[in-house]
Amino acid sequence: NAGGGTLLIRDVRIVDVDTGAAEDWSYTASGTCSGQIVSTCTLGPDDRVSLAVTFDPDPIGSRRATLLVTYQDTLDRTLEI
Repeated sequence: NAGGGTLLIRDVRIVDVDTGAAEDWSYTASGTCSGQIVSTCTLGPDDRVSLAVTFDPDPIGSRRATLLVTYQDTLDRTLEI
């Protein structure tokens, strides 16, 4: 959180682009919040959270997925990666 206010991370999830692909992807948070972010993670000024993303595919073929980060700074927002 590079800002001077509070940043709320509401949700982090991986969703399919290719059917079933999200199951091949996972993440682990570290820093101010750790593990899986399943409830609100509150970041004060200069607090940090890192996400380590892992890809471990089972089937052969396209395994595209999207990482969605839902957060609130001054407005509710979602970042797609």
